[in-house]
Amino acid sequence: MAVAPVTFKTINPANAYLARAAIERYNAATDAYIPWTGGEPNVTVGFYTSAAGTGGITGLTDIPLEEVAGAPGTYALAIPSSLLAAIVPYTGQTIYQIVKAGQNQNLQVVTPLKVQVPRYAQ
Repeated sequence: MAVAPVTFKTINPANAYLARAAIERYNAATDAYIPWTGGEPNVTVGFYTSAAGTGGITGLTDIPLEEVAGAPGTYALAIPSSLLAAIVPYTGQTIYQIVKAGQNQNLQVVTPLKVQVPRYAQ
């Protein structure tokens, strides 16, 4: 039996990066999940050297995401390549994008990203 190759999401420091998250919350009255909207979620994104959220990369921690108009519960932010220059020393390594939400930042979604060799800027 052949083993499938491991695939990574990648991030290229030479190009801008779109951080995004779709967040829902449980509504007991309707017994359903509904988009989490408004200022309450306090959604941020950060890039770290560990999945536990330690080793924050300078200039790339606790960046507020903005709610996307017309897409309830969706939060996004384009991070310019000028800020991503901070990840160049991690080329070839894995860093972690952590999206946090909630009053105590108790909702966390961790995404490993392989920092790829910058080939060209678009």
